[in-house]
Amino acid sequence: MTVREWRQGSDHVDALFQRMANSLNSNENFELEDSFQVSITHVRQQPRGSGSKRKLKPGHQAVNAFKKRKHSVIPIQNKDNLCCARTIVTARAKIERVDDWQSIRRGHWRQEELAKALHTKAHVPEDDCGYTELTQFQEHLKNDYRLIVVYADQGFYCKAFAGPGKPEIILLHQQNHYDVITSLPGFFGTSYMCAHCLQGYDREGHHKCKKNRTFCRAFRQQYCPDFLEALPPGRKASYRCHDCFRQFFGERCYQHLVKDRKQRNKPEASVCQTIRRCKTCFKLESELKNIRQHRCGYARCPS
Repeated sequence: MTVREWRQGSDHVDALFQRMANSLNSNENFELEDSFQVSITHVRQQPRGSGSKRKLKPGHQAVNAFKKRKHSVIPIQNKDNLCCARTIVTARAKIERVDDWQSIRRGHWRQEELAKALHTKAHVPEDDCGYTELTQFQEHLKNDYRLIVVYADQGFYCKAFAGPGKPEIILLHQQNHYDVITSLPGFFGTSYMCAHCLQGYDREGHHKCKKNRTFCRAFRQQYCPDFLEALPPGRKASYRCHDCFRQFFGERCYQHLVKDRKQRNKPEASVCQTIRRCKTCFKLESELKNIRQHRCGYARCPS
């Protein structure tokens, strides 16, 4: 159904509302002139991974070319249904730097042996694996590793099966198959990767993570003491800087003239200089270019 059909009306729209009227669990009369709310839920089948790939579709060719260009992807070649376990043991072998790493990476008998052993220890049947099986693998590896899956067919959505703090085993899922990702920043082409929300960013201290409870959004640093003290009682930032006109959580949080780690010799790279609030219209601007070009009462049209 096109937007024009929805706005101007058509036989398809009339048939849709007639179908809705027939499906109502109410004895009240339903008229098209009445106000109502439509809630649409799209249920997508959970992705699973086995050994055989489906025939390539035109929409997937760009993803395959992208994977071939990435040095941070280790392809898993197999003819069984153990590609998920093979991916996990291969990534684990790379992290631990085992002696037979090359044999495991190339998919020799050692990779299959370790994959079957992982299925046995995690009590997972030797078949294709989805969310349920990955959760079982994570439970088995909970003391040592954190599983992260990047779903290429879902816009490269990242799913973590445990919290941050442990070495990461990263899987790439595409077309019912798993491969190894050795580095998330290398795969996404960013300088850093937030361990909490799994979003990439390029400048240290400029990522605003809503899931990380230890990152001070005023000081733009981890484990700010004033922020950690203000977090449990829910106290808001009230200590204002007269230079950048932003508010902070206390005297220690106010010492925000922190340089970017890669640009410590440049005074213009401090947090106080790169993130500022206009004293007239209170609009928050980041990056030196946007700060210099700021004009009160104006907005930049993207078109």
